[in-house]
Amino acid sequence: MTQLQEQKKFYSDFGNKVHDTVTSIELAELRASPAVYKTLNLSLSIGQPTQWGLVIFCSRGFYFYVSAQENYMAAFIRRAEREDPPEEQILPLHLLADLVLTLPPKKHLSFLFPESGRQIAISCTSTEGMPCTFTLLMHHSAEELYKKMQQILSSL
Repeated sequence: MTQLQEQKKFYSDFGNKVHDTVTSIELAELRASPAVYKTLNLSLSIGQPTQWGLVIFCSRGFYFYVSAQENYMAAFIRRAEREDPPEEQILPLHLLADLVLTLPPKKHLSFLFPESGRQIAISCTSTEGMPCTFTLLMHHSAEELYKKMQQILSSL
């Protein structure tokens, strides 16, 4: 199977799971406290302080997606501890209550802070009514992705 065929299959499979049409994907790292991960029903990979995944943009929403893969060492540790294998995780970001997206303010010496142009800060309310804040560190510039997110939110 070619890379393009694999991409189309992933888009189709994911679209079927969320009943939407995938338009684009972006590599991202979700940074949050352990309590926020728990509140959002996301689990961290063994020994990792953050979660890498994809922000998947669809025609009616956007999601944070983590595949069910693990590296050899994590699999070895998991088996030794008799834990369940990882499962894929899908967080519908557009459905979080009281969702507020913000870009960090531009800094005068931005070249000293290369991550600041790739961050989107997110605050929301958990299903238990607790405030949650976390950051998405995008692979590319956050400004265009922020605009996409805002367009989707305004159409809801």
